[in-house]
Amino acid sequence: MSYPSSLWDIFCQVVDNHGDLGVCWRLSQHLLNLGQRVRLFIDQPEGLTWMAPHRHELEAQHQLTVLPWPNDLLWSNPSPNAWEKPQCVIEAFGCEIPQTYLARLCEPPKAQDPSLVGERSKPSWTWINLEYLSAEDYPERMHQLPSPVMQGAAKGMTKWFFYPGFTPQTGGLLKRLEPTRADTTHNQSLKGSDSPDLIWNPQAQLKVFLFSYEPPALTGLLRQWLQLQTPTHLKVSFGRSHALVQSTLESTEFKPWVRHESKRFKHMNLLTIEFIDALDHPQFDALLASSDLNFVRGEDSWIRAIWAQKAFIWQIYPQDDGVHLIKMNAFLKRFDAPESLQKVFRVWNGFETTPLPVLSPEEILVWTQWTQKLASHLDAMPDLSEQLCDFLALQQRESRPLLS
Repeated sequence: MSYPSSLWDIFCQVVDNHGDLGVCWRLSQHLLNLGQRVRLFIDQPEGLTWMAPHRHELEAQHQLTVLPWPNDLLWSNPSPNAWEKPQCVIEAFGCEIPQTYLARLCEPPKAQDPSLVGERSKPSWTWINLEYLSAEDYPERMHQLPSPVMQGAAKGMTKWFFYPGFTPQTGGLLKRLEPTRADTTHNQSLKGSDSPDLIWNPQAQLKVFLFSYEPPALTGLLRQWLQLQTPTHLKVSFGRSHALVQSTLESTEFKPWVRHESKRFKHMNLLTIEFIDALDHPQFDALLASSDLNFVRGEDSWIRAIWAQKAFIWQIYPQDDGVHLIKMNAFLKRFDAPESLQKVFRVWNGFETTPLPVLSPEEILVWTQWTQKLASHLDAMPDLSEQLCDFLALQQRESRPLLS
């Protein structure tokens, strides 16, 4: 599908993990793929060092710019020719766009076109609040609802709520995207140097990837694999998963079983544990697709696990008020997940304190088939980036000058 080229300003604030940045970076790539131009404003851009190590090449090849979070020092008294106004501004996940930026965006034109005298028009840019993903019912009710801005530099504007989702009545999902030339070159270089991140033990009968917060059931999972007579290769992601597994292996129960081959590899009976480095998005997606079972967390890796079409166990972002249980159950029930998988989800997320069920090859096969069916169903829906472009095109048509 072809769209007129527009400039999009995407605002992203990193909370305590990198899921927000991951979604915004993927959205940027999707928009570029649709012929759009993107300026990505990030308060903590350090995550792109490993998430998109080739981004500078992408900036040179595509019309993408990564910019620091606007502040008073950088944005006060700007030169009138120093920037270009966007056609669309995306406020990702409720981050508040700085007033200094909005004040600049809402400045009236320096000179009026005489041909427009006697005409009136709506603002020339569209403001979208991109919300978090949920399989609950409320995204269908609230998708594309307007919200008048009552104060601040953009008073009088309208902010539009845009809800990703799993039904045609929502904004849809970011689908799989073919790697760019920079991605392909980068990853071929890594493979050519025998990077171990994407290489599995050929003797392993069960290949598992772990990307989690701090699930209370991890001890039970390691205990299960320690007793299992199946050669298993567990790749552990960097960050919180790495720290949790390392500390668990130091416990009295497991320490006597651990054979330390290196900092990267630990062995326990027939279980090989490998601590891998940070992965960029194409590598991350490839690893999900090459495993037998993926433990994922948050939002971005949750959807990537679906597109990988492999069995997965999702750890939802925990919230103090417990609403994440409602969100998790809504997803499982909407798509009629196997009861055995629902049980594992509940235990893995700490909603049940019973022992983690045995992750047998037969159950993993059932879960894989369910994920494949789910991916096929969701793939028939429009892409989130395409729906955003459609919405912007509609707003632009409705904002054309009207004769008074």
